[in-house]
Amino acid sequence: MAATKKPPTMSALKWDVREVTKKLKKLGVMPPPPKGKPAMKDIMKPGKFYAMPRSYEEVDAYLGQLRRVLDGQSSKWTADAFLHTVLAAAMKAAPEDQRLERPHGHVAAKPVINNRGYLGAALLAAEHVRALVPEAERKAFNRLEELGRRVLAGKEMTSEDEAVLNREAPHVWQPSGAHSRNFTAVSPVLRIAQGVAFEAEEAEANNVGGKGAREACAQAAQVLAKPRPFLEALDALILLEDAKLQFSKVSEKPSAELVASCWRGAEKGKGSHWLVKLANGRFALLWKVKGKWRLVEGSREDAIASVPDAHLKDAVSAMAGASGR
Repeated sequence: MAATKKPPTMSALKWDVREVTKKLKKLGVMPPPPKGKPAMKDIMKPGKFYAMPRSYEEVDAYLGQLRRVLDGQSSKWTADAFLHTVLAAAMKAAPEDQRLERPHGHVAAKPVINNRGYLGAALLAAEHVRALVPEAERKAFNRLEELGRRVLAGKEMTSEDEAVLNREAPHVWQPSGAHSRNFTAVSPVLRIAQGVAFEAEEAEANNVGGKGAREACAQAAQVLAKPRPFLEALDALILLEDAKLQFSKVSEKPSAELVASCWRGAEKGKGSHWLVKLANGRFALLWKVKGKWRLVEGSREDAIASVPDAHLKDAVSAMAGASGR
């Protein structure tokens, strides 16, 4: 007679509920509340969880509910799970008819960018609104934008730069004990310039946050009469920075600088394949095979032919769409 499997204990069920909830939060997905419980506004904060149901059956049912939500993220694109926070802020601020229909190509993996990526996003916002800066604000705008461009070029902030930031946006202590700079400008274009300066300072500190980029891009989406071209450029920049970050982890480097992300593949909610265009006109594909990075470079056809069969249809479709734009 086969031995019957012991059901998990109440403690084990509660542990599993918390672990699944943590995984959902990492994906940026709002965990649903247990049946009959109201949603919590701050459930996305680290360490915050819903109050557990009291009975074994209710906890077991809630665990199943959470697992179904988590399983759905591996194949279904959702804005909450996979839209990058900077583009999300800009899309929210833009008129509905100007928003992108398929941001990030609806690939089920949130792009990951570093400090330089956030600074680049803020500078992109400044570039798109530069022609709209009033004359009275142009000097201050140019000074902060120039600071961002110097840092992006690899130069360090000067003591004068720090003095300007301390004067215009002093640090404010938060209830948690942390401190950060707050936006003090009333003018939308100067808030964009402040966002550039914030990211320039964060880039030097190697402290990924994105506060300045989110504000700069949201303000740009409001200031511009038709922000769709800006949103398209921001989407392309985020995908390119995501690819650059992945290629930087590999010892073998492509023959030229990356200039465009052509396609991204995803597995289990994370980026898994990156097909990019290089400055010399060649293409490169990066992915992992049995835990080891593999890089293939060549013509457009060579790169596509190297895509694993499971992802080939999506890659071909993405590349066809890119060539049609």
